[in-house]
Amino acid sequence: MRNFNHKKAVQALNLLAVWRGGQINKMLALKLIWLADRLHLRKYGRPILGDNYVAMENGPVPSKTRDLLQRNQITFSPDILNYCSEFLETIGGYDYKSVKNPIERVFSKSDIEALTAVFQVYGNLHKYALRDLSHQFPEWSKWEQGFKQHQYKSQKMDYKDFFESAGDNHPLFRDDDEILKLVEKLYLREDKAL
Repeated sequence: MRNFNHKKAVQALNLLAVWRGGQINKMLALKLIWLADRLHLRKYGRPILGDNYVAMENGPVPSKTRDLLQRNQITFSPDILNYCSEFLETIGGYDYKSVKNPIERVFSKSDIEALTAVFQVYGNLHKYALRDLSHQFPEWSKWEQGFKQHQYKSQKMDYKDFFESAGDNHPLFRDDDEILKLVEKLYLREDKAL
């Protein structure tokens, strides 16, 4: 698995809050980050953040990014949590706001491209609309029956599943099959080397 980049995670959360007018719902932001990672992986052969994804009842979750938002002291050192607090402030438990301008230099051009594209298509949705939409994607829907039957609270997701088609209802994820297979092979080769 690739290394998680906490600076990119904080700045991605920060950008999303700024783009939503200064504050954003946590669940909405986490779903947008998942979609941006999914898009970037399918287009460029690597995720933006290198996070670990889990399927939960409300959809895919970048778990370390969620831990940053929750200021999880078990997962992160005080220095990393202080970095997060320098840019983000929790509001009422379910939202957070930007408290300092984002630092975009932590991102590549393609990172910004993916984040921007996802925000333009999905950024104005309500958190529950995006949650419901996330249930249409194969990396989550493969666990749906288990959630309905209360068999588990979360399941580890595999980046390989992000290469599966989500159908024609999602224009950002309609890719040429041949190119997508090549990008997936590149990702699998590089991931194996790590």
